Amino acid sequence: MLEEISEVRRQLTHCLAALGVIFALELILAFLYSSLLRAPGSGEFRLVLSGMRVVLCFASMPIAKRFRSIVSGQDLGDAISIMMFVEGYPKGKEPPVTWFYRVLLTNLPAFYTLYVVLLAAALIAVAYA
Repeated sequence: MLEEISEVRRQLTHCLAALGVIFALELILAFLYSSLLRAPGSGEFRLVLSGMRVVLCFASMPIAKRFRSIVSGQDLGDAISIMMFVEGYPKGKEPPVTWFYRVLLTNLPAFYTLYVVLLAAALIAVAYA
């Protein structure tokens, strides 16, 4: 039983890491694309960047599907329970009293919304500068 939980924890960690890398690459590609919107002669390069973004999107699908499968199979309902599982805390234990658990993970939707708004504003500013 412990080996099975350990393997599931390892797979979940790999899914999180892979999705984080894909997210970072997508962010870089989006910034490059928007910075080239007004550059003359950059049409082919923007087309390549768009193709790379599509490939990243399709690459993330099986990873996200596996992530959702693990989360639902372990009955992990929120970001706090997911991180506690990844870090090896037993179910039912109170989360640690750290900034990461008490502030970041509890307010993750708000931070994500703020991030998306700031990213959109930055990309618009770069595109129309």
